[in-house]
Amino acid sequence: MRDALRFSLQREFEAMAFYEAALDGVRDPEARAALEFLSREERRHLSELSERFARERLGEEGTSKFLDELRSASVTRGRDRLQGILSGGEPGAQAILRAALLEEKRSEDLYRLNARTMPDMEARAFYMGLMKEEKEHVKTLKAVLRLIERGVVHPGDLRVRGTGPRPGTTRKGPSKKGPARTAKSAGRPVR
Repeated sequence: MRDALRFSLQREFEAMAFYEAALDGVRDPEARAALEFLSREERRHLSELSERFARERLGEEGTSKFLDELRSASVTRGRDRLQGILSGGEPGAQAILRAALLEEKRSEDLYRLNARTMPDMEARAFYMGLMKEEKEHVKTLKAVLRLIERGVVHPGDLRVRGTGPRPGTTRKGPSKKGPARTAKSAGRPVR
């Protein structure tokens, strides 16, 4: 149980650091809302996992020190992961959202496995609850990515601040070719 909790805490700390670093750059309201929601959820998961970890450990001082060290290391890894994604060539926020989707799927799988393998029913129920929440996070991210794919949200609006416009794009207003097209203006149904 302690090993599962340690690994879960590390994943949640890294995810929270990743989302908070990503929020510094994403401008699109829908993408920001998704990242803010996910960051709040990771904080809540961290609180629940930390409480459970504290109950499993003997000694408050050791628990606090462990969590502080884990938090510090995870913040660095989360920010490094964000920089790695941004240097990969895909438009910043789209890449961030796709990476977040993969991480949420991995967390869902981890918590499903933990729920199946924990020896006591309380621990199983705890991980089953986390797994269901991660499943909802996956749905949230898929919805935002669908908005992008359907043209409701323009990928240029998802540019990470400070990176400047991509060659041939400006998003300060309507382009010289006319207003930005959305799925609705293109005659496609919006679902």
